[in-house]
Amino acid sequence: MTRRTGSLVVLLGLLVHPCLAAQAARKSGAAAPAAEGRRPVRNLRILPRPKSGLMQVILVNAQSSNPDQPCRKSVAVAVDPEAPGDISVTGLIKVRDHVEEGCWCDDPGAGLAVLAPGRAVAYFGRDILCAPRPEGTLNVELRPRREIRVEVWPRDAKLASLARDELANADWILDKNLTGLALRPHFNKADKEVSKTTCANAARGGRYVPGVINLYYGVGAGNSAGSNLSCGNGPFVLVSDVPSFGDAAHEISHKLGLNIRDHHLDYPEGHTTGKRGFSCANTMWTRSDTLNHLYTPGQAFWMSLSCTSFAAFQGPCLACTTRDGAASPCPPFVLGQVEEDRECPRCTVTEARSIARRVSARTGTPMSDAPAVSPNVQQRSQFCEQSTLESKLRERHAILAQRAAAGELKLGLTKVEDFVLEWSARIGVSVIIENISEGGSDRDEGIRFLEEEFKKGPLKNESYLIYSIEKIRKGRFTKRCNQDDPPPEEPQPSPQ
Repeated sequence: MTRRTGSLVVLLGLLVHPCLAAQAARKSGAAAPAAEGRRPVRNLRILPRPKSGLMQVILVNAQSSNPDQPCRKSVAVAVDPEAPGDISVTGLIKVRDHVEEGCWCDDPGAGLAVLAPGRAVAYFGRDILCAPRPEGTLNVELRPRREIRVEVWPRDAKLASLARDELANADWILDKNLTGLALRPHFNKADKEVSKTTCANAARGGRYVPGVINLYYGVGAGNSAGSNLSCGNGPFVLVSDVPSFGDAAHEISHKLGLNIRDHHLDYPEGHTTGKRGFSCANTMWTRSDTLNHLYTPGQAFWMSLSCTSFAAFQGPCLACTTRDGAASPCPPFVLGQVEEDRECPRCTVTEARSIARRVSARTGTPMSDAPAVSPNVQQRSQFCEQSTLESKLRERHAILAQRAAAGELKLGLTKVEDFVLEWSARIGVSVIIENISEGGSDRDEGIRFLEEEFKKGPLKNESYLIYSIEKIRKGRFTKRCNQDDPPPEEPQPSPQ
């Protein structure tokens, strides 16, 4: 921890004492130490004052949701530097108005986090929030995003290019949603042996760097689940040899703490699919296929500060509890969801198949047409038409290309037409595989369609297709994301 007169330098070391105190109190059964005569901070002063970009100030355990659980409710306050009244010309943000009388200063789990564009998350625990200070103002110095190293191991040159697209996309999503984290990938030479990688053998064979996330891009059906994996036995992430755009962002998010439930709702493996308050554009919503781009402020808090996140390897962290209804120093995942809660539209298998077709001029081998099928099998998706998908891919390419020009991560497919055509084919296959795997009378026709693609389509000889065919034949559901060996129920703070 570093301290300066008149201001506080935001380092994660500031949160150690309240975190450990809360944990010790839970273990011993002792009551939380009282903070008589102290009152919570009145204002924050952001240094330097941001000029633009929506910020979030999260106040943990600042209000009461019901009399039986006083001071258990967390609050997310949106701050727009360009909106009159949100922040003063000197950078002041009023916070005490959001803290109920009696909350914070008697609660070791109380805390405040500042989430800002392009900056690391700033966190302060109870002892700092309730320390006497002139005029009741806490100065907050925002620092650059914390870097997360990723070693990328592609199977071949084509997949190496796709991996660059995926990492640029994942980094944009982290930045856009104020996680305070920045991916810093290193791309290794293509190696066909990557296709044989499993969670069990990832640390062997010379394709592993300890202390960083290792992304194996292009694994075959030999991995332990046959699809995408965030391994529970180490810093390993596996993406299949038929990736759908957004697979890497989703799996890396598991490694960054979104791999368990919170104390509010049960999220299977960190997935938000169908959970109240979440949009299907949430990065952890499965089976909406592609272009997911949202985290809530609550999720961003966990990714930056929770002991379940790989970012905890860089320093102290918060022991965010997973026990239902328990007191926690962390907000629920759903906190701060701003987009309207909506379901993805339902697409028929026929619509999914149309998405899967590629423009023939690109490869000379357009996707085959399977016999017509009934519309009974439906897939939740963000798109049901090829034109919608292509439009969204063009928009995403423009965003990522602009970031690359500004010095952020570069794309693999720099030409927009290549980007749209390549990813629309892969996304379409993902849609149709999941549709068929659910589908009664459509199954045999769907299997024939996949077999044709394996033999002569633009994705021929990709082992994920064979894996999917075999699993569908056995009547088993095919998932794009699987979790392996979930973490302990109650994560512990990292050693100091």
